[in-house]
Amino acid sequence: MKLRVASFQFTPEPLSPRKNLEPVLDALARAGANGVNLVLLPELWPCGLLEDRGQALAQARQSPGILAEIRRTCEDQNLFVAGGMPELGPGDRVFNTLFVTGPGGFLESYRKIHLFPLMHEHKIFTPGTVARDVWIDAGNGEIGLGCLLCFDIRFPELARELACRGVDILLCPALWPMSRRGHFETFLRARAMENQCFLLAANACGRIGQQEFAGASSIIAPDGQVLGRLDCEEGLLAIEIDLDRKLAARKAFFTSRPPGAWALSQEDKVLLLDSLATITQRRKRAGQRMVFTNGCFDILHAGHVSYLQKARALGDFLVAGLNSDQSVRAIKGSKRPVNTQDHRAMVLSALSCVDYVVIFDEETPLRLIHGLKPDVLVKGADWEEDQIVGADFVKANGGRVARVEFDVPVSTTGIIEKIRG
Repeated sequence: MKLRVASFQFTPEPLSPRKNLEPVLDALARAGANGVNLVLLPELWPCGLLEDRGQALAQARQSPGILAEIRRTCEDQNLFVAGGMPELGPGDRVFNTLFVTGPGGFLESYRKIHLFPLMHEHKIFTPGTVARDVWIDAGNGEIGLGCLLCFDIRFPELARELACRGVDILLCPALWPMSRRGHFETFLRARAMENQCFLLAANACGRIGQQEFAGASSIIAPDGQVLGRLDCEEGLLAIEIDLDRKLAARKAFFTSRPPGAWALSQEDKVLLLDSLATITQRRKRAGQRMVFTNGCFDILHAGHVSYLQKARALGDFLVAGLNSDQSVRAIKGSKRPVNTQDHRAMVLSALSCVDYVVIFDEETPLRLIHGLKPDVLVKGADWEEDQIVGADFVKANGGRVARVEFDVPVSTTGIIEKIRG
């Protein structure tokens, strides 16, 4: 299957959506006239860098009008266009969003997950939480696009997830600085090769304010061959790609989805305190924040899962302390637990949001907290902080306590009563 794709590289004028729209519409007209099916634009192409939340709000309010112009051009030129724009969300939250639009009113979007701290994106934008694969039909069959935005390219697990969903092309609009151009070129080739996908990148070039951008917009094959790359100049890079090349690369050896591959086997997640303390200290020395919570997790339900996902989002890895059978009986009586500690540990460790499980016999997890020294101690919001076991210890060691709301109104006791009824 053949597809003509293009990257448009230019220097956006700061905070000037209407002015930036002119060269973009011209590039799209040229692309359409040359039979291009898909055009990628840089990250935040209507406005360039944003310095504060006020600028982001003002620019995001203009995005719907700019996007409407792009959608009309897609209809006229019969092509799909993807590019990064500020998006105004609920509650005046602003997202750094990759929009994909095309003929027939087609519109999909991805909100950037990894915000770049050196440009203070975390103070301006709300991070996205969901990986997005977008599927288009350019007249020759369904084609999968995997959405990345600039800093996302440094996180291989996001690209791997998209490759596992079956996408054909990874998209990466960027505002990547000249000072790290070598990183950009390396990451683009690496993500293409390890996932055996095509990769289409569009970066800004030239100087925007005090920052010089790297250019290097590229089209890369699944075997890492650079099919085309711009240097530092403005321009439209257009190339015809053969999507069957993806299958050819995977036929030689299959790395994009190794059979039976798991990030960590279930058995490796359930550990004794001494082994776990060694592992967690190594990870903390590497700059990772450890989150700890505990519970019986007797009959695992949606309330548990929601709570654990929220806990995991507060740091880099989550340790779940699991009350042993002896501990549960001491707390809840002789009829509990329903499931044995080994079975409960097996189910809990199968959750992707749980990195490690450690079983304890005491009625409280204080021994575990002293042994592990978590950076974040999590309990339900129904607990007052002064009632949370280990809270003083964690704070004295530079950590913090987080009280998490329960969004799903369900409990193990309620489930048991419903079954008995």
